[in-house]
Formats: sequence, C-alpha cells, structure tokens
Amino acid sequence: KDDIRCVTCNEGIRCPFASSIDALRSGKSPLGDRFLPMIQRGYYSTVDQPLITFKCRKTWQCPGRVPGQCARGRTEIACAQCPAGETWMGNRCAACNLWVTGAWV
Repeated sequence: KDDIRCVTCNEGIRCPFASSIDALRSGKSPLGDRFLPMIQRGYYSTVDQPLITFKCRKTWQCPGRVPGQCARGRTEIACAQCPAGETWMGNRCAACNLWVTGAWV
C-alpha cells in the first residue's frame, strides 16, 4: 500500500515489527498475537490518538492493552477521574449519595 509508513512508538506502547495502528485500536492483529501492538499497563492513550501516551499516576488505574481503557469506572486522560456524579469510594467509582454529599458540607 502507498499509505504504509513507519512511526516511532512512544513510551508505554509495545510495538512489534509489522504491527499497525488499526491493530492497536482493535486489540486484534490479522498476523496473530506475536504482531499485536498494545498499550502497556500503567499507561493510557485515547482511541483518537493512540500513539500519544500518558503515564498514569497509579499503575492499576490503567490496565493497558487497547487505547481508552481505564479500571474501576475511572475516566478521562490517564484515568484520573470518576465520571460526573460519581466519586472515589475506596476501590471504585460510585454514585454520589446523600451521605457522601453531606460529608463535604
């Protein structure tokens, strides 16, 4: 193909020879697992820009593999936040309730 070109992989991405951005996004390679690129655990990238990586504050927050993956309900760049209307409750994001809201007043 005329549009095939090599690019440098950033820190936090495992890029075997003959891997592709499509395989990175999908988590599947037509050439098999040996050629499957992946985001490393502890790093995050977006689906739209999978080659730009962010190191997560805590390794467990970012499970890696495919772009856009966060653990335990976390969201945003580097899995740094809970979704709107939720807060961190020890080991996961959970809906805010009266007790949580009252604790901040």
